[in-house]
Amino acid sequence: MSAVIRWGGPRRPGSTARFIRRYPLGTAGAAIILLVVLAAVAADALTTYDPTRTDAAHTFLPPNRAHWLGTDHLGRDIYSRLVYGARVSLAVGITCSLLGGLAGGSVGLASGYAGGMVDLLVQPVLDIMQGFPLLVLALVMTAVLGPSLATVIIAISVPFIPRVARVVRAAVLSIRETSYVEAASALGANRARIALRHIFPNTVSSLIVMTTAQLGSAILVEAALSFLGLGVPEPYPSWGRMLSVSAAEFAQRAPWVVIAPGLAISIVVFASNLLGTAFETSWIRGSGSEPGGFTVPGVRPPAPSTPPRPPGRSRRCRPGPRPRSGRPATGGRSRATRPRGPGRTRRAPGWSPGASLA
Repeated sequence: MSAVIRWGGPRRPGSTARFIRRYPLGTAGAAIILLVVLAAVAADALTTYDPTRTDAAHTFLPPNRAHWLGTDHLGRDIYSRLVYGARVSLAVGITCSLLGGLAGGSVGLASGYAGGMVDLLVQPVLDIMQGFPLLVLALVMTAVLGPSLATVIIAISVPFIPRVARVVRAAVLSIRETSYVEAASALGANRARIALRHIFPNTVSSLIVMTTAQLGSAILVEAALSFLGLGVPEPYPSWGRMLSVSAAEFAQRAPWVVIAPGLAISIVVFASNLLGTAFETSWIRGSGSEPGGFTVPGVRPPAPSTPPRPPGRSRRCRPGPRPRSGRPATGGRSRATRPRGPGRTRRAPGWSPGASLA
């Protein structure tokens, strides 16, 4: 009962270096995201101004030594708001990707493995949900529930469920027909154990790919909701909220107010797409005959299982003689055991033509 991915197994030497060498763009995307995460965690140490404090005497200041990225229409430091806004944008993006991935993975696992009436009931609902664009469905849910941080997370997570469920269901449909799943069922394992112990670990790779790919979309949708006034409310600094307040009125008068959050959103979304593409390419390369598998840096894949040899059979079979030119091979049989044609008799040892005449 082997799984495609073994977490916490022995580390393969040079696997991380091999991933960096094969996917330099994905590595660059991961480095950018890691840098933004570290900046968001250490925002208190990297900034010197309160992101919510206003200063009417220093409005629309261009970038200078005191304010590296300038100030906005209320005199707030843009650099401080940008660093603190990374907390909100990354928290919303990562949380939505994880919630959507877990919920969609559970739905896809149940639908693909149970089949029958469960699959017939779940798939039409997923089709209806997937028929709506991501931003439209998030707008409807936010308008109904009201603008808040929890509402934004729920509104963005729900549209991710059918997209992840489709991918996981396709992987489950192929995994449940494998030999080790049939062997577990023959040994008397119940359906819940088979689904969670033998099928779900083989879908983790596709979940990682989908979660990474949805991270950029979640950050972009959160920025769009905040731009429309339905995202994270004040006084929380958010990149989309920074654009919504300044883009329409102050873009020509103070372009630095718009450039900073716009570049931050573009760079993070672009980096997450690069990382997701690298994971997807690695997943396709490492899938092989095992469905839904890919090579994780630092994790050794399981060795392929070989069927045992029957008892009494040697390890290596002796090959037959090579065929001569123009003559077929004899299959390793000696001339004495080769079939004789009609009219040919086997001569006794010591026979000679003179003996027959005598």
